[in-house]
Amino acid sequence: MGEVKQDRVARYLALIEEPASLDMLVQRVAEEGSLVEICKSLDVPHGRVLTWLMADVARYQLYLRSLEVYAHSKVAETVALADGADPQAVGKATLQVNTRFRVAKHHAPALYAEKVEVKHSGTVTFSHALGAIAQRRLAAKREAEPAVIDVTPVRDETVL
Repeated sequence: MGEVKQDRVARYLALIEEPASLDMLVQRVAEEGSLVEICKSLDVPHGRVLTWLMADVARYQLYLRSLEVYAHSKVAETVALADGADPQAVGKATLQVNTRFRVAKHHAPALYAEKVEVKHSGTVTFSHALGAIAQRRLAAKREAEPAVIDVTPVRDETVL
């Protein structure tokens, strides 16, 4: 068992030392999508390969870009799936289309994720905002300043 693990690690080391490996990996990810499956086919540890990709910003950006390319290809498949769906198998085609869009939303959210629009429906005047800021500062100043107690002796003329 230890020998098999050593062989996988040796293959991993050979993979990351080969200059063309990064190009091969990102090309396969762009076409196949799953780094896990690619690593299985190469018989190298997925976690180590992903860690190696993430260790360098430029290398990781190439990997993320390849996932984005994969997302585009999945979206491109949806029209053919929907148009070619057998009326008896509409549920299956719907599932396939929805799954491809979920993958695309995950890998290329800027293009395929739902856009959330936030609308402000109140009014805030500038003087109101300044007044609120002044009130908060005044309250903070009062909390920060210690109370001053006057301890000046008072002469009592009746005691003498």
